[in-house]
Amino acid sequence: MRSVLKVYPEGYTQTYALLSFARLILKDPLLTLEITDIMQKMHTPEYGNIHLFRGDAYSLLKKYDEAFSEYKKEAQNWPLAVVPVCKMIVLAQKQNDTGAISSLQQLLASIMKAKNINQRMLEYILYKDPSMDLQPWLIPREYGGQGGFGQEIQKN
Repeated sequence: MRSVLKVYPEGYTQTYALLSFARLILKDPLLTLEITDIMQKMHTPEYGNIHLFRGDAYSLLKKYDEAFSEYKKEAQNWPLAVVPVCKMIVLAQKQNDTGAISSLQQLLASIMKAKNINQRMLEYILYKDPSMDLQPWLIPREYGGQGGFGQEIQKN
């Protein structure tokens, strides 16, 4: 993998594919951090989900302060995203930080209200398809979503 990164040091598609392989197949948090370090030196250091993936890696390594910091950066980059806020809530619960839990739950509620997301839709985002976080209108109707644009037209 490292040799591919040397051959394609700025190939976003290749690097992102390697990142997915390291995260999802190998489940290697150290390699995930190494790849994201390389990605942050590219032309787009705030590549989509990079801080979320770094937070997950740190969380697996039980480095909760670092994980929280990465999730916070992700939430700052995507202020209407619920996934990083939910992950910060989980970390705050692990550390029994009741003040953070309360303020993060309030933030989550305000984001959900702004995006018109109900509890079933939130569960769909968190447990079925996190990519729906930034496109909740595509969440299937059976989970409380709109089911996408143009569904009525396609049915007729």
